[in-house]
Amino acid sequence: MSLEFKPLNMDPKILSERISQEILAHVNPVALIDHDGATFDLIQRWLGHQTVELSGRVEIIHPIKESTCSFNPLTWISEVDFADPAIAVRDAFRSILSMSPKASGIWNAQSESILIDTLMLLVASKASLEQLPRVLLDDDFCAALMTDVQSRLASRVTFAAILVKWAQWKRLRRTDQWNIWVAPVIQSINPQLFERRSRNLLPDDEPNFHPVVSIKKKTTLLVKLPYSEFGEAATLMSTLILANLNLASSFQSQEKEPMIFIVAQ
Repeated sequence: MSLEFKPLNMDPKILSERISQEILAHVNPVALIDHDGATFDLIQRWLGHQTVELSGRVEIIHPIKESTCSFNPLTWISEVDFADPAIAVRDAFRSILSMSPKASGIWNAQSESILIDTLMLLVASKASLEQLPRVLLDDDFCAALMTDVQSRLASRVTFAAILVKWAQWKRLRRTDQWNIWVAPVIQSINPQLFERRSRNLLPDDEPNFHPVVSIKKKTTLLVKLPYSEFGEAATLMSTLILANLNLASSFQSQEKEPMIFIVAQ
């Protein structure tokens, strides 16, 4: 299944009441991506006044809070081809870059090929998205990931293709041409990926938000990413979250589709 995401123009009080009823009913998986914050805040206040224990039905992503849920957009679902998370993240980056004429002007086919191959290497080695720049710039780290993937080649023969591609890229890594191809990836992605509060969502250890589990448990995901506080990073993070939900939803054909609510500022 494929989800469509459309921003809403709805009164925060009305929307918060609707989502609150979904939390109580606990029948459908729900996700709120709030780029304003008013709806999120109303639901949080409502949760604080409930006598029924609802914490197991709600997951919260709010980078300013230390208790925020974190996620790895490159988490590999064993039943899904390992390339799928990489493609979903690549498409998310592509949609963000399309909004920036400056970035699209220096982006080329080789840059995108390097990006998807880097994402696939990260997925295959069970690394996090945060490690993307290190793969591109740190020869030793890249070699360590390739060794890790090589060690598991017998159990996943499809890893062979990505090892072949990286063997080819490795020969170019110390050339000026490599720097030209990689520069657009670093310049376009790094500022948003490493915005201080964005890093709270992208841990280098085990994440605690898993879309597949969330959909199966019919939990409600509440995300607060105000444009006024996060700027372009809010768009990137919400796009990655939605890409993850879409991938998880397509895998679980027997489960109900998440109800997605997006509040633009």
